[in-house]
Amino acid sequence: MTFRAMVAIGTMSLLATTAATSISAQAMQVSSSDGVWTVGFGPSTDFRIGREGALDVRLTPNSQGACAQVTEAVLEMPQHGHGADSSPRVMANGLCQSRVEGIAPTMRGRWRLRLILGAGNQTSVADIGIEVQ
Repeated sequence: MTFRAMVAIGTMSLLATTAATSISAQAMQVSSSDGVWTVGFGPSTDFRIGREGALDVRLTPNSQGACAQVTEAVLEMPQHGHGADSSPRVMANGLCQSRVEGIAPTMRGRWRLRLILGAGNQTSVADIGIEVQ
């Protein structure tokens, strides 16, 4: 697996896993799977094993896209074929903004936070890699 960029945050690192990624400590972002939205994200709490963390997410439509929200979030460890013990919670946090709480990896390794995005009839996904060290 190729990771284009990594930013250390607390005891975890967030990894942007798309080819066209711009990432920095202040503004991390990935594109939705269909390219309709740019998903900017940043941690709003420290991440640690056994403790819940949170991400603030902004969705920016590209060209013809409408404002979207994160409708669901799934935390999983693809290499091991399992998810976390609990599901992250998503809350709308303003126009085109959401907060994902309850991000609680249970072991070291590479995790994927999959965000399900929606605006009207249109849906897409965006994946954020999380490396637990």
